Amino acid sequence: MRFVRQLEQEHLLIERVIAAVDTMAATRPQMPLSFVIAAVQFFQTFVDGYHERKEERGLFPLLRTRAEGDHAATLATLEANHVEGRERLHDLEAGLRDPIRECADRLLAYGGFLRSHLTRETEVLAPMVDALLRPADAARIARAIASVEAGALRPGGTSMTNLADALEFAARSPSSFGPPAGSRGLVARDVMRTRTGAVRPDASLQRAHEQMTALSVREVPVVEEGALVGIVSASDLDPHRGRLEWVPVRTAMTADPVTVAPDTPVGEVARCLRDRGINGVPVVAGGAVVGMVSRHELLAAIGALP
Repeated sequence: MRFVRQLEQEHLLIERVIAAVDTMAATRPQMPLSFVIAAVQFFQTFVDGYHERKEERGLFPLLRTRAEGDHAATLATLEANHVEGRERLHDLEAGLRDPIRECADRLLAYGGFLRSHLTRETEVLAPMVDALLRPADAARIARAIASVEAGALRPGGTSMTNLADALEFAARSPSSFGPPAGSRGLVARDVMRTRTGAVRPDASLQRAHEQMTALSVREVPVVEEGALVGIVSASDLDPHRGRLEWVPVRTAMTADPVTVAPDTPVGEVARCLRDRGINGVPVVAGGAVVGMVSRHELLAAIGALP
């Protein structure tokens, strides 16, 4: 079936990134933090949030209804691998504030685990599909996969192929994640988004949610009389689901958030996000919010490397 060939093509893209991580570890005394963040985000977004979700929602449920004996055992192993991989990714994300060498070691270990899983999946998935599924199943699987594809990757976001290209380029070029000789390198103003979606502290959480949805972001600054007074994130909304329209932003926001200046180097912004365990940071000049930088903006900049 066509979707099996598509999954196998996705395996090749994933294996390119695993190889880039291996190369970076072998050729650099220390992985750059921005490279580690980009690789983790690729694995979270593409492997867990896209590739494996398609298998779990489109392919595995139907196989499970037909599989017996060895086929059932093989499928159970593949599904268990997905669970373990998700746990490893969670540990990687949670550990980004640890020393960079520990982060790099966990990233390498995850890559080795994922490569082994992909090899096994390549060996068994197509034969299992041939043995258990019928041509009439294709439409059902295609609908489930299409629903994942429609919601998994952020519209207008960095192409995962471009990000894989950038990670490969970084692994081959020792200077690619640092400023070229004689240049100032990227700073916050180069990568920030200027549409911040700012809300007032007396606005409703529903308004903050609408701004996040409209901009496809996870956090918006809270501004009063032109000054930054807080930041509210998607996770801040969770305890108030079902009554967002009745709860003011000031109830859920983080007051006096960490900020960066427009000329803060991108590497320092990445360390700020890592050390503080946050997804985004306001860019402030003269007391006013002029932009926001999140991990997405950093990845977009990385994905735009030559």
